[in-house]
Amino acid sequence: MDERDAPLDREKSYLIKHTTQYVRAEVRDLHFKVDMGSLENVPAETLGLNDIGKVARACRRAVYFDPYRQNRATGAFVIVDPLTNSTVGAGMIAGERGGGLAGPRRGAGRAARRVQHDAQDAGQPT
Repeated sequence: MDERDAPLDREKSYLIKHTTQYVRAEVRDLHFKVDMGSLENVPAETLGLNDIGKVARACRRAVYFDPYRQNRATGAFVIVDPLTNSTVGAGMIAGERGGGLAGPRRGAGRAARRVQHDAQDAGQPT
């Protein structure tokens, strides 16, 4: 099996390319995947090639973003395998994460949000 065909590994650390920056991140939770036959959300343990699903990720640094519906440039990201530098997936940010928002970024002139991920809980600086 080709490395690009490998399913999403929840134990592996990936790089998230968001706008012009790379941020290390892990998949925290896989909520569901979409059954392409019925278009229903079904429980899943992993996502394979061409699967569509909803995941929660934990970034090691804060990420400024807008929901995809408001701004496609800051509401999308690419998932990169840090060992092979291959693109292994892509994603859209559906909305704000509750409890972790610091509010609009000052001086930005748009409604970007700063998300505090679990870097502090892991003992790493943000």
